[in-house]
Amino acid sequence: MLFNARGGARDLPRALELFRQAAARDHSGAKFALGVALNRGHGVPADPPMAREWFLAAARQGHAEAQLAAGRYLANGTGGAADHEQARRWLEQAAKRGVAAARTELEALSRSRQTTERLPRHEAVD
Repeated sequence: MLFNARGGARDLPRALELFRQAAARDHSGAKFALGVALNRGHGVPADPPMAREWFLAAARQGHAEAQLAAGRYLANGTGGAADHEQARRWLEQAAKRGVAAARTELEALSRSRQTTERLPRHEAVD
């Protein structure tokens, strides 16, 4: 509610503080939300390397959308070096959890490996 104004007023600083508190308690959804905020610069300056870390932290806990975002970041080298093998791993995990976009990303990753072209840039989170 505080982050996206659904059901009430938007208060990004308060939302981010609550996400930080929840992330400190190992809440995967809060870690993902911090990645989204840092990816897009919502309430904080955009910080792709830190967004990547939060997406990876949430992905390790099984958060499917974070697995998709981590896969995209790793495939494109956003916020750090590209790593297509790790990207494939996270995208496969997201696909197993029913994230349809992960299948599309896996196909693009496979094509890019065949043509050695860089994947088109996508927002980490649509």
